[in-house]
Amino acid sequence: MDEILQQLDLLGTPAVTKFGKKRERKLVTLDFKYQLLELTCYFKKGKEILTDTCMNVREIKEVRTGISSLFDASCRDKRCVTIIYGTDFVLKHFPIEFLTEEIAKDWSELLQNLVLCGVRLSYEIRLNAWLMKEYSLCTSKDRISFQKACKVLHGMGVKVGRTRFLSCLETKIDKKEAKRRKLSVCGQDVMKVAKAVINDSKVFNVVFNGYIRDAKLFQSEFYEFLLETQKEDNSTKLNYEHIFPHHNRNGNAYMTPSEAENFLFSDENELCKQECSAVYQDMTRPLSHYWIASSHNTYLTGDQFKSASSPDAYARCLQQGCRCIEIDCWDGPDGTPQIYHGYTMTSKISLKDVLQTIKKYAFVKSAYPIILSIENHCSIQQQKVMAEMLQETFQDSLVSHPCKVNETELPSPEELRYKILIKCKAINSDDSDGKLSAEFADSENDLQFSCIKTRKRGILHGKNPRNGCWEPYKCILTDEKLIFIKLEEKVRSLSTTNLYLNTYPGSSNGNDWRRGSHRRGKILRQTSYTEEWAPVNFADFELISSGFFGSLSDMSDRHFLELEYSACCAEIERNPGHENLPHLIRIANGQTLIYAATAKIEEANEWKQGINEVCRSRPRSCEASSARRRDKISDDLAKLAVYARTTKFRLISSDKAKARTFNEMHSLPEKIALKTMTSNPSQFIMYHQVQFGRVYPTATRLYSSNYDPTPLWNVGCQMVALNYQTPDKPLQLNHGKFQDNGGCGYILKPDYLLLKDFNPNAMLDYIRIGNPKINFTITVIAARHLESNRKAAAANPYVDIELFGTKFDNDSFALIKHRTSCASKNRLNPFWNKSFSFRVAAPELALIRFSVQNERLLGDPIFMGQATYPILNLRPGVRSINLRNGFGEDLMAVLLVKCEMRPCDFI
Repeated sequence: MDEILQQLDLLGTPAVTKFGKKRERKLVTLDFKYQLLELTCYFKKGKEILTDTCMNVREIKEVRTGISSLFDASCRDKRCVTIIYGTDFVLKHFPIEFLTEEIAKDWSELLQNLVLCGVRLSYEIRLNAWLMKEYSLCTSKDRISFQKACKVLHGMGVKVGRTRFLSCLETKIDKKEAKRRKLSVCGQDVMKVAKAVINDSKVFNVVFNGYIRDAKLFQSEFYEFLLETQKEDNSTKLNYEHIFPHHNRNGNAYMTPSEAENFLFSDENELCKQECSAVYQDMTRPLSHYWIASSHNTYLTGDQFKSASSPDAYARCLQQGCRCIEIDCWDGPDGTPQIYHGYTMTSKISLKDVLQTIKKYAFVKSAYPIILSIENHCSIQQQKVMAEMLQETFQDSLVSHPCKVNETELPSPEELRYKILIKCKAINSDDSDGKLSAEFADSENDLQFSCIKTRKRGILHGKNPRNGCWEPYKCILTDEKLIFIKLEEKVRSLSTTNLYLNTYPGSSNGNDWRRGSHRRGKILRQTSYTEEWAPVNFADFELISSGFFGSLSDMSDRHFLELEYSACCAEIERNPGHENLPHLIRIANGQTLIYAATAKIEEANEWKQGINEVCRSRPRSCEASSARRRDKISDDLAKLAVYARTTKFRLISSDKAKARTFNEMHSLPEKIALKTMTSNPSQFIMYHQVQFGRVYPTATRLYSSNYDPTPLWNVGCQMVALNYQTPDKPLQLNHGKFQDNGGCGYILKPDYLLLKDFNPNAMLDYIRIGNPKINFTITVIAARHLESNRKAAAANPYVDIELFGTKFDNDSFALIKHRTSCASKNRLNPFWNKSFSFRVAAPELALIRFSVQNERLLGDPIFMGQATYPILNLRPGVRSINLRNGFGEDLMAVLLVKCEMRPCDFI
């Protein structure tokens, strides 16, 4: 890492041209300051040198080379580079054009290496850079007066008097002489004093009490500390040999107090278990067994009313490990869909740009599947365009057919690596046993129907009016429709809502068609803008939503008959003159009359009974009519929803658990989900054992605020969608939970959430399954270099500790929030050494959140940093916590705590 930084320093100051907001060109200079770890862009204005842009190495997220949307048409060569940086949700873009391709290539390679290596900067390098930055914010001079130096330290967050300042410099000049001689100090002297204040040995004496010998920490005593306090085994000793830089005369390795403290605050001593930084959970279970990181209104960068929509918002969420993202599609110009928040003043972006962004960033953070949650407001025509764009963009990565035949559960994340799933409304059908039938999956064309749950499948015959022959049709009876598929023709994706009736000249209206009379008419296919003539006999249409009445026999597409409540009945009649097909099934659906023939009377009776049962259980026609008008969807798009077909949410009791359809799911607003979860927790859990569930914020959250996701996680809901653009506490809990398992976006649910009739609100259920309970103690020891704005340099920080878990953890056995006292006017190295205890009934569901606030005399406290962890990911012993901002980005600030855990019993 040091070599890379030094190489950047050797590049000098290449001249570049930057494009501003108004696309003007100006000559600037790009330089890298090794001591500050900053990339700086400055320019000359007369005799002055002004800073244009300044970015820290750790803030750089991406380096894009070549063409950028921020460049104009003249910048389409290899000299163009765009640096993406920042710590907020909306990142900043720094577009530049170097003078030569060679310079651009050198900078591009080195900056990309910095992006990869920036997270691995050592604590000492980051500390020196932070102190130098704090110094540069106070003064730009190399040497300052003694009085000014004390003010600089005060600006760093700690009050240091002259006596202590001189003692830290190890000088013999007393206070009076220093004032008389008007001593000046350099920046390195100020840094030395600041480091001495940070390493004041208070933490060293508290943590290593009983292990210190001759004011040093020897290697042998440190290994005892690892075994007794840190609860590590002997196999970890080799990992710490490099931290002992000194040896005494006897050859014994040791650390000084400052070096020992620096180790405690370093990343090597992080609170979270190291194995959690990689994928370690079983990824071969069905998708429904995992919590999935999910985003709501992914395209927005702010509130729900007038904020900007941006493809970069998708890139940001995917880079943060989100696996379920939302696409809100509306009809756009030129026949292509666009994305925005409907009926608001939010800006509009192209679906094509969004899909290209998703393709680029989908598997940067994680190899496991992406779920595109499509909120569809498009017309049928543009739905077809949308389906084509999805297929053209993602190609083989798009899941358009079931992985296997005869599936009884969702595939695993491992099976769907580098795959993209579509979640949208689909034409739903139900199967009594919940299995994928292979009966009609004997060809590639019928594979899309193999995952439909049905009441009955079979072959029925319809009469062709052209030649009088009875032709076979595959028929599928569901809880909603009777579907017909012509046997010898290829199945194409064409919804009946795309067809409409135009009566033949000479007919004043279409009433004769509705009576089932044999008339001729014109059927127009809107998508192809061509007219096709078809006789009407064997009807397949959707009277409720479109009023279409057509003939199956002349059309090779898939068709269906919507079965109405109490308006449909089936009867059996004789079919004279046809010995091979002697039995007719007469289906009367309102004003529609259909005849189908079969050879066996038993088969005819089964179809009659099934159709009549469906009709008796269907909602009334007026309700069905409104539902069909709302849910028009193109078959081209619907068939892409293979494993995430959105349907109406219905809880199923335990005695009907086998009737669950694994590839159907629900999408509910938070209030309805919480109400359902509270009234039927066991059934809510049972639903999510097999099927997907997605919950999203209510529409009244105009400022994109979030709801508490933990109650829904506790009952097994997989996709609890949040607004990633809002840095509130729920989003911080979400980031903390999904940093587990390598940040891949999939977290395996505990096994008891897969048990039959498990109630998360019943303590006896936890006792029955023998779930281990823990009692743990957290001691908040100290912190270092807390962030603050310049108006409140001398902060009064305190620490809040909150527990988020089950109802029992929050209500019965422990306070869910503890708070330390304020460390008066010290943000450089505040010290508390305060202990708190928690008792947890379900540690697999519990999260612990640390937040540091700056207490103010007037007004609300100022947020200074936070960190959230799953309880079971914590390492025992004295550990460091890297604080993060509200968006989950790392800060320089570090918290030091001691964690102790032991099993316990609840009475």
